[in-house]
Amino acid sequence: MLRPLQTSVWVICASVLGALSLLPAGNVYRTNLGNHAEHALAYAAAAFLVVLAQRDQPSSRALLLLTAYAAALEYLQRFSPGRVPQVEDFLFSVLGMQQLTEQQLGGFIIAQMKNWFGPVARSWRYLKSYRIPHAQPQQFPGALEPAQRPVRIRPRVYLCGDHRDNASIHGAMVSGRRAAEAVLADLAR
Repeated sequence: MLRPLQTSVWVICASVLGALSLLPAGNVYRTNLGNHAEHALAYAAAAFLVVLAQRDQPSSRALLLLTAYAAALEYLQRFSPGRVPQVEDFLFSVLGMQQLTEQQLGGFIIAQMKNWFGPVARSWRYLKSYRIPHAQPQQFPGALEPAQRPVRIRPRVYLCGDHRDNASIHGAMVSGRRAAEAVLADLAR
């Protein structure tokens, strides 16, 4: 029997995941993480909360129920305007609930490369992944206001990095270019 805390966690997680999964496509706010990362993160957070609330009960049953719920929501997207159920989205939802082995991860990566690049990717092979905890800082919407922070700190002092644009390699490169352009503009004066 579920205790009040467990029931509350299940209801909250199911409600949030259900709303995010079944909203019409035009009403969904997308982050710059990408659809698959959003799926994995949403289900990772839900799995964490559900397992934490389980305490003394086996977490495998809770994760099995969450997996079944992810499959049901993915199927139900066919009835939501502008949404299309995809097996790949379901797999990334499940991916958020567990740590993949190197072999499983390699299979997902090669499958994605085949989708992106077509037949040429058939001969490609997975080499290696490096799991770096906390490789990028959490950056929730509104955390970086203004969207592009100044790179010129004071005369002849410049600063760049992902903390000046967004938490990504791209953000770091864009801020580096902006800093270089600021240096060139100051030198041209």
